[in-house]
Amino acid sequence: MAINNYNPKSHFFVDHSVIKDTVDDTTPENIAIKTSDSFGPVKGDESNKYRTTSVIRTITPTTVSKVFAICNGHILIQPQIGDDTKVNFILKPSETYAPFKIKYFIYRGVNKGDLINNNILQAVNDSDPNQPLFLKKIWQQFIDFNQPLYDAGIIDTPPETFPSFLIGYGADNQTDDTLISSIFFNVENNIDFFQLPKCNKGEYLGNFTGEIGLDIVLDYGDYELDYEEQLFKLDLEYARKKQHIFDITTVTGAVKQKRYREHIHQFIDAAAFWGSHIDAGEITLFNDAVPKTNVDDIYGSIVSKYQTKSKLYLYIQGERGRSYNYHSNSGQVSLDIQGTSPSTLVDYKTDDWPILIKTISPNPTEIKEFQFSFHYNIDASIHYTDIYLSAFCSFPNWGSENFITTNQLLITTNPFPGSPNHVRPHIPTRSGQSKLIQKIPAKSIGVSGNFNLVSNLLSIVVNENQPVNFLNFYDDLWQTNIKEVFTLPVGASNLCHWSSQIQNKSVELSGINIKDVTVNTRMIVDLGKNSAGTIEERKLYQIIYNNVTDENKDFHTQRGLNSAFEKNLQKSNYGSVFFDSPNCRIYKGTLDDGGTIIDTLHLVNEDHYNNKRKIIQLGVLSKEYNKLVYDSETIPDTSASGYIPFINDPANVYFHLEEDTSVPTSKIYRKFKLGLKYEDSTGTLATKFPTTDIFVYTVDDFTFFSEKYAMYQEFYEEVPKAKVQFKLKSSYSGEFGFDWMRIGDTFADGDIDYSNHVGKLYSDPAHTSVVLSRNSYSGHFKIHNELYKKLEFEYNPYPIQFENNNDIEKYFVPLLTIYPPYISPTPPIPDLDRQAIFTAPYDDDVNRVAELRLRINIREEPDILEFEYDSSLLNVSPLVINKNTGNRWINITITSLREFSIEQLIKVVAYYTDSSGVLDTMGKIVGLLRVKPNSKALRASKRVVIIPVKTHINGSASKSLTNTELEDEALVLKKFLRQILITPIIETFELDLSSNATFNSDYITNHNGQNKIIREDLSNPALPTGKLQDFLIAQNVPGTANTIANEYPPNDYFKLFYFKESGGKIDSGGNYIGLNGFTDPKSHVLSTINFVTANEVTPVHEFLHTANVEHSFTAYEASKYAKFTFEPKLTENILDYSHGSPSYFDRISLWDWQGRIAFSASDVEP
Repeated sequence: MAINNYNPKSHFFVDHSVIKDTVDDTTPENIAIKTSDSFGPVKGDESNKYRTTSVIRTITPTTVSKVFAICNGHILIQPQIGDDTKVNFILKPSETYAPFKIKYFIYRGVNKGDLINNNILQAVNDSDPNQPLFLKKIWQQFIDFNQPLYDAGIIDTPPETFPSFLIGYGADNQTDDTLISSIFFNVENNIDFFQLPKCNKGEYLGNFTGEIGLDIVLDYGDYELDYEEQLFKLDLEYARKKQHIFDITTVTGAVKQKRYREHIHQFIDAAAFWGSHIDAGEITLFNDAVPKTNVDDIYGSIVSKYQTKSKLYLYIQGERGRSYNYHSNSGQVSLDIQGTSPSTLVDYKTDDWPILIKTISPNPTEIKEFQFSFHYNIDASIHYTDIYLSAFCSFPNWGSENFITTNQLLITTNPFPGSPNHVRPHIPTRSGQSKLIQKIPAKSIGVSGNFNLVSNLLSIVVNENQPVNFLNFYDDLWQTNIKEVFTLPVGASNLCHWSSQIQNKSVELSGINIKDVTVNTRMIVDLGKNSAGTIEERKLYQIIYNNVTDENKDFHTQRGLNSAFEKNLQKSNYGSVFFDSPNCRIYKGTLDDGGTIIDTLHLVNEDHYNNKRKIIQLGVLSKEYNKLVYDSETIPDTSASGYIPFINDPANVYFHLEEDTSVPTSKIYRKFKLGLKYEDSTGTLATKFPTTDIFVYTVDDFTFFSEKYAMYQEFYEEVPKAKVQFKLKSSYSGEFGFDWMRIGDTFADGDIDYSNHVGKLYSDPAHTSVVLSRNSYSGHFKIHNELYKKLEFEYNPYPIQFENNNDIEKYFVPLLTIYPPYISPTPPIPDLDRQAIFTAPYDDDVNRVAELRLRINIREEPDILEFEYDSSLLNVSPLVINKNTGNRWINITITSLREFSIEQLIKVVAYYTDSSGVLDTMGKIVGLLRVKPNSKALRASKRVVIIPVKTHINGSASKSLTNTELEDEALVLKKFLRQILITPIIETFELDLSSNATFNSDYITNHNGQNKIIREDLSNPALPTGKLQDFLIAQNVPGTANTIANEYPPNDYFKLFYFKESGGKIDSGGNYIGLNGFTDPKSHVLSTINFVTANEVTPVHEFLHTANVEHSFTAYEASKYAKFTFEPKLTENILDYSHGSPSYFDRISLWDWQGRIAFSASDVEP
């Protein structure tokens, strides 16, 4: 599970013991203080002004308080506008405050005279207890550095005077419009000559007298916006103010004012920040060695000093990084104390600012949790299976349980008529209030018999954008007009830099099998070089997503998003610089686009291939970027007389990709016309393309590139001309789990090309009505390419170019599931391999030994071709692979040496010598097999009672399963269920109905001269649906007075009844219809009945139905558990009906996604 646990460790920034308590509003003086000190809408002008500075005061106006570093970091000191006796500190943290990132703490109003006099640092005075230790420290560092230089005669002046510009104060190049980030950026990268001093948490930095303000600025990245008016910037003018207030009257026009208001989301109230530490982190106070963690201490010593001590701030971000409801006016929200009913919907705003600030009246009971909901409105034309809604509570807790998606949010009506409620997806209402997101933590403190809320903040990301086109996940993904912080010198080479936008945005990526994520953006600018040595500046936009659910647990967090640059870019460090991993490399191939040969690019992580999915990227030349925004490769003189902008007053600009549908579906690559989507001068979303088309391509849906961007890719690897595929042996009959993408390239049963057989089954030839029966396989099948594309990503496809032409293939990675070695467990742990129903000799190789075949195709012989895997966990035999050119097959055996809890990879790696004769020591993956984690914690079980039923309905002898037949049935059940890491825990007894008069009279019919068992007689009202199951479970367990239903309740047991006779049902017309078996999923039954005609996997098939696994041909519209729909009777899947098709073949396998569904309906292995 991907969780960022909020665990802040801070030092309060002043001496709390001399800070004045908050005041009431009874006197004009106190009202004035509240008006001037409160964070948020400014009292008296609430709709126009919003203060981002939280102010506290000392006990008297002349009281002096010490000032401390909140955390480790760097300090920039700046003069305060309007007061020569004060300075402001900008502290840039080196600490993390995940899940949000703090960019700056800005202290406003530190006494200047304690530190600086006439642009010279004050001399050290060891006898002064009020002289900051910070000053003494940087003085010592100054002396330690300069004294040896003076002693050696390198400098002429002894270090007796310390100019303040050496620490960034009073530097000549610092104007009001200088970005704060550029100063930190230049210093950190050794561009400027001064050095910003470091500070440690709790370090004594200075003093203040009377009042001090604190701005807490969230980190949205170090960047400016290009080709867009910036209505607010974090520059030195902002940093130097006594207080900062957003004033809407300084901005002209309703659209710009609306954009301007958005900037408040980058600031949080200091009271809420300190309050968020309660029971989550700790705060250290001056002269107190014990950090404070509880509500009494933190509220009493800190939060209560603020005018906003009881405010709750709700930040909601909507689509495209804007605040919730930015693009419409209909979406109200509710935020109430947990348990409030009904919840109250209100507009998402406070005094016209896009934030909800709650003030809760004193409550008679403790306030521990809140609940949240929002209003949604979905167009009636959107099919309910295409609706996507999400709400992600990113703060205070960041975890999978905080990401709520469509099914959990939509208010629904009853399911389709006649369908079991637990299976059929409920139909959502098109407009209404979402379901509640509950148990959002809050804190309160007892005051005078009531409880007052303690200031805190909530941050929620909501995505209501409709409709969702799962194949068009890339639209609105990359914000385009990020302006670089650093400009690459003309004529330089081997340089790059990056700028980042750190603002969690919820996006829908389920089309590529990535769920429940928020994303940030990074733009990398480099100097690319083509084969002729020509250099062009390029821009690469990367979406780096934060995984928040178990679906993505194999991914690893990429590097931080701080802006920086690399001075010596080369092939050896390209992966580390661009992708934060030396194992990442760009592969270059080719494609044929209507006769034009285009270079292709895709990213490969040679260590763990799946990790490349963490980044989705798009690359263009800087000239192409200019064409998008100016319709010209060069930037025009926008100040020239008569200049007409190509795009007028844009904002929030994203790439817009329009797919070229003329590309044949047989081609692996996709092609898009590239344009921009933006908010125009009226605030409406608009799109625009340059006069001359720019096209981008992708061969893997993760790396998108223009033709010229790829042409100028200097550092790359050639796609290896070798491939090794893991295939099943023809003798395979289900002895282990093996999920593989069928592409019709073998003669194995069920190996059809899935691209031609994934879609939906319709009841009409016009394909307008999806078959809604979960059991019906009759109808008119239609291929749905978008559903097949989603299926592809179950197998982590990557492009290969094996043949010596421009055709591209996809390599699909199969998944192997095997159990660790058998070890006799220590009682009382049950021995699931030696259950009473099983007898010696035991075959412990089943589900533990995988015998596979390698298909090896070599066009260019490598120097080395070998397996790579963790040999402490797995064994592969034989290890030697023939590396000669040609095509061949070899058999291999794979076993698990011990259990493991993280997915393992078995790689086949080829090592080639490059053109200069140097062996590539990293190697290239030419074959890949995933091995599913098999630790006990990740294995499941299901209690099963197998009940052979003894009957006497034909001939003189009674019939029932023999012990051998009974064991065979149990072994089959165990073998196939262990493909998905589920082991049946089996009990058994025989139920003797051979002389049961009721059974022999009510449940027997004669058909064609032979007696048959019937589950129901629909022509006889006395035998309604399900009567046989109810009759069976009402029988007593032999030797007891307990019924089967009571002894083996459905919540604990799955019941399998076996008849050694034929059976079926009688329809409403009195006709007998034969059946092999059937399942009754009703909650009071949960059983399967199998007749003698049943195929050996029929009990497994029926058992899986009770674990929510549907038929392979069932549509999602019929059952929410039907993830994919396959054409009926064509696969070898156990949930298909292919055993009854004209070309009969055995059903022997399960797909891993089916296993995940069944696993969730099973118990943990004991």
